[in-house]
Amino acid sequence: AQAQKQLNRIDNLEAQLKASKQRYQQLIKELEIQIQTAQESIDFLTREAKLSKTSIEQVETLKSQFVFRLQGMISEVQEMKEESLKELQQKPIETKKLISLNGLSKYSEPEKLVISDVVITAESEESSELMIADDYLKKAESLIIEGQLQEALNCLEKAIAANYKLDQAWYKKAGVLVKLQRYQDGLFAYDQCVSLQPQKYENWYNRGNILVRLQRYAEAIESYDQAIKIKPNDYESWHNRGALLRKFKRFDEALESYNKALEIAPDKYETRHNRGNVLAKLERYEEAIASYEQAIKLNPNKSELWLNQANALSALQRYQEALQSLEKALSLNPNNFELFKIKGNILGKLNQYSEALDSYKKAIEIKPDSYEICFECGEILVKLQQYSEAIALYEQAINLKPDSSEAWRCKGICLEKLEQYPEALVCYDAALSCQSDDAETWRYRGSLLSKLKQYPEAISSLGKAISIQKELRIAKSHPVS
Repeated sequence: AQAQKQLNRIDNLEAQLKASKQRYQQLIKELEIQIQTAQESIDFLTREAKLSKTSIEQVETLKSQFVFRLQGMISEVQEMKEESLKELQQKPIETKKLISLNGLSKYSEPEKLVISDVVITAESEESSELMIADDYLKKAESLIIEGQLQEALNCLEKAIAANYKLDQAWYKKAGVLVKLQRYQDGLFAYDQCVSLQPQKYENWYNRGNILVRLQRYAEAIESYDQAIKIKPNDYESWHNRGALLRKFKRFDEALESYNKALEIAPDKYETRHNRGNVLAKLERYEEAIASYEQAIKLNPNKSELWLNQANALSALQRYQEALQSLEKALSLNPNNFELFKIKGNILGKLNQYSEALDSYKKAIEIKPDSYEICFECGEILVKLQQYSEAIALYEQAINLKPDSSEAWRCKGICLEKLEQYPEALVCYDAALSCQSDDAETWRYRGSLLSKLKQYPEAISSLGKAISIQKELRIAKSHPVS
């Protein structure tokens, strides 16, 4: 009877092991199917990922999910194997028969199997949702390449609806909205990107760019600061930060940002150019000139570089060198009225009035509606004692800017030189109607009235000039804090 019980136990164990073997084989088949399916999905996603660099991250994520699931199933099988071996070691009489089964594992916990099935089902549903969102994202990327922005936007919104936390969909959506010039909506999308992926510097950098478009410069600087914290060697963030700080006239901080940008990318002429402009604002002209020279070496075909170098040289009264820079600028941009204007100004400082007049005339040919050019050309004509021609230029300036007390006064001076005193007095009065506290105009008016022997009015005008000048001296000596 005892032997029969032992045989029955052996038979039962063999039946259990047989069932375990069948279950094991079933799991092996499932594993093979899962591996094949995973490989096919990975191959498909890898091919599709070539459309966008960011898609590679999603492929790797899905690959990790598949590997994780496969590792779980393998662990499950290994656990069954270890339990069966443990049981075999505890039953010596059964060992010989069990060894012949070659390590098939026991699995006698159907509750665990049910739970595992539920988990797999849930993962499958989640994976399905991710795939749906990813499909919309891929379609949107293709539409963006084709230039169908509104259709791409619709797909991206569907991707977000399927998976609200899909940061790449938000990122692409923000980019499309920027192209559609819907900057406020684009900012909201970048805010979502920052919320979902705060450690991605691209999110902060592009958020800063869109804030610049919205002219929210202080917030843009904060975004660039965040981008720099994440990626301290990002050239664009340092460069853009410097440009905004310059706009706020925070020149020392702007210079620091440009220096950082140049440490990262020393061959960027734009940054060296802007750095020179900041140094010029700080009146550090020698350093500004050096920065312009470095920029010119990198890109000698930008007239703006030569122009700004000329301005810095002129500030140091290095007029001949400034003229050489201007000639370079004009060879690159011969129709730039500003270049002729500045050249005329420098020639005037060198007392080369005829050459200066030629430059101003060329500037007027290009831009006849410039008040400044007409006025400065009038001044050169006065230097050449060509008063009638100067009057014509001042009148042109007055037509462009009727409230210019300076143009009215200068016209009056020319009329006085031509002994057209009543007309000159009218011009002085017009100048004072534009600016009643102009001491110089009061002085010219008083001097003219004295010539006309209108002494009481002359004394009154000269007294007014003295009074205004006295007030100005007091104001300068006691500035308001």
